[in-house]
Amino acid sequence: MQLDEYQQQAVEFYKGQVIVIAGAGSGKTKCATERIARLIERGETPESILAFTFTNAAADEMKKRLSAKLGDEMVARLNIGTMHSQLNKILRANIQFWRPDMHKYEIMDEYGCRKLVQEAQKACGLPEDSIVNIANGMKAVSFVKNEAVSVEEVKDGVVDGLLKQLGVIDWFVDFFETYEAMRRQKKLVGFDDMLWDTYFMLREKVNILNTYAEKFKFLLVDEFQDTNKVQFELVKMLQSKHKNLFTVGDPRQSIYKFRGADVTLSLEFKKHFPGSHTIELLNNYRSVSNIVELSNDLISNANYPFQPTKFTRPEGKIEFVGSFQTDNEEAESITEEIKALYVDGVKYNDIIILTRTNAQSRPFEEKFVKNKIPYRSLDGTFYESANVKDMLCFLKLIVGDNFEAFKRVYNKPNRYLGKVFFEEFSRRYAPGKNIVQILMQGGFPKNFMNKGAATFAAELKLLRSACAMLSPGKAIEMIRKMLQYDEWLTKNEMDASSRIEILNELQSSAMEYPSIKEYLEFVELIIAAQQSKEDYDAVRIMTVHRSKGLEAPVVFVAGVCEGVLPHGRAEDVQEERRICYVAVTRAIDRLYVSYFLERFKKELAPSRFINEMMLEQRVGRPLLGELEVAA
Repeated sequence: MQLDEYQQQAVEFYKGQVIVIAGAGSGKTKCATERIARLIERGETPESILAFTFTNAAADEMKKRLSAKLGDEMVARLNIGTMHSQLNKILRANIQFWRPDMHKYEIMDEYGCRKLVQEAQKACGLPEDSIVNIANGMKAVSFVKNEAVSVEEVKDGVVDGLLKQLGVIDWFVDFFETYEAMRRQKKLVGFDDMLWDTYFMLREKVNILNTYAEKFKFLLVDEFQDTNKVQFELVKMLQSKHKNLFTVGDPRQSIYKFRGADVTLSLEFKKHFPGSHTIELLNNYRSVSNIVELSNDLISNANYPFQPTKFTRPEGKIEFVGSFQTDNEEAESITEEIKALYVDGVKYNDIIILTRTNAQSRPFEEKFVKNKIPYRSLDGTFYESANVKDMLCFLKLIVGDNFEAFKRVYNKPNRYLGKVFFEEFSRRYAPGKNIVQILMQGGFPKNFMNKGAATFAAELKLLRSACAMLSPGKAIEMIRKMLQYDEWLTKNEMDASSRIEILNELQSSAMEYPSIKEYLEFVELIIAAQQSKEDYDAVRIMTVHRSKGLEAPVVFVAGVCEGVLPHGRAEDVQEERRICYVAVTRAIDRLYVSYFLERFKKELAPSRFINEMMLEQRVGRPLLGELEVAA
C-alpha cells in the first residue's frame, strides 16, 4: 500500500524534532518503520539509529517489517527495543565508571522489590500498619523513580506534597534512603531502576552522556503519549547533541496514567522543544465511517488541539446498544448475539469483548462455558487470578481435606509459616489424614510455628462449621472477614483495590449457587476450557488496556456505565474518556455498546460517554429496555 500525503510527510522528515500525531488506524507502525528505512536509504548508519518501542512485541514487529525491506543483517545493527531493554544495556556497560560497587548487578524482580521494601521498613524500626506497609512502600518508591527524583531531592522536600497525598510523608524519607543504601549494597537493579539509575548516571557522568548522545544521531520514540517524567528526561538527554528526535503517538490514546504516564508531555511538545514540528496522520484505514465519526464525537469533548480523523471506508454498523439490569443479563444477551453472528458466518476469532476491568470477564466466561462458545481471556481467566485462587482453595478446605489447596493458602494471610513448617507438615501428611488434627498436634520445629498452626486449625474448624450450609458467596464473605483477607491485601499489594473488586465480583456471582461443591465443580469446567495452548478459533475477552494496538471486525464494549467506565475510583475523567476512545476505535466493521444498571447491589447510571458518542441519534431510538439489533 502506498503512503498517503500525511504518512509521506512523516517518512520524509529528516532532521530536527517532530511529534507525529498518529490517530487510530492511521498506519503508525508502518510510518515509523518506513521512516527508519528512509534514513538508511539516505546513507545513515544503522548504529546511529535508536528506536524505543512500548512493548517487546512492537519491537519484534518493527524488526520483522524492516528485515523484509532491509535484510536481517542490516536490522541486526539497528538499536530497536523497549526503553528498559535499551537503557539497561547502557547502564550495564557503564555502571562501573559511575558506581563501581554496583558492577555486575543483578536484576531484581517484583518479589525481590517487595522483600527489599519489607527489610528496609524493618531496618528503620517501622511497625507494619495500615499506612506503613509493603504496598505503600512500593507505590511511593515507584512514584519517586518515575518522577526522576533523587534521594537527596526527597530529603530536601521536593516531593513532599505528593508524598502527603500518598499518605507516607511521616516515614518515607528515612525509609527511602535506607532502601537505596540496601539496594546498592546488595547490587540490585529493579524495573524502575533501569531508567532511574541510567538517568542519574548520565546526569552525573557527562562524558558517558556525551558518548551516547554523539553515537545516536537519530532517536525515535513510539507511543510517546504514554511517556513518564524519567523517560522524557532520558529522551531529552540522548537527543541533546544532534537534536534529531522523531516521536510518534496520540494524546487521545494515552491510558497509562496509573503507571506514571504524563499526557501533557506530548500535548506540550512544542513548549519542551521550541522550533519543533507537528505532523498529523489523519486518515483512519481501520474503521468504517460511522465508527470513525462516533469516536470523533466522543473525543471532541476533551478539546484536544488536533484535527478529527478522516474515514476512508464506507459506513458499517453500530447495531447492539442498550441497557440491562445486571452484568449477567448483559453477558447473556451478548452471548446470544455472538451465537447468531457465528451462524451468519462470523468467526469467533473476529470478535473481541472489551471491559474496563479484569473483574468484568467473569459473567462472559460463565455464559460461554454454558453455551460451549470457545474463548480466550487475554488478561488471564477470572478464576485463575491469584486471589480468586486463594478463595477457591479455602472453599475446597471447607468441603474437605485437600493437600494442594492447603499448600497454596496455609500462610495466607501471613501466619509466619514458611518452608520449614511446610516440609514438616508434608512429612506428616498422607491422603486420608485430617489436616486440622495434624495442625493441632503441634511439635513443629519452632514455637511460633505451633502457634500459627493452631490458629489456622481453629480458623478452619470454625469455617467448616459455619459455612457448611451457606451458599458459596456467603462462605467467601465469611472467609474474607474472619481472616481479614482484604486488610492483608491492602497492606501488601500495590493494586489492592483492583484485587478487592475482583473478590467482590467473585462473592457476588457465587451467591447464585446452592452449594459450595456444585460451585467448585462449575469453576473447574471454566478453568478446563482455558487449558488448551493451541491457537484456535475463539472469542477474545480482554481489558481495554490489553487491547491497545489490536483490532477486530466485531467489537463489544461492555459495561459503559458510571462507576465502571468511567471507573468509580478514577480521578481523571479525561483519561477515562481516552480509555473509551481506545475501546471503540478497535472496531473495524461492527461496534456494540452496552451497559447495566446494577452491580454489587448498587444502582448505576449510563455512562456520560453514551451521550458524548451520540448513540441515541445513531441508532434512532432511546437507549432503554432490552438490547436490540438496530435496523
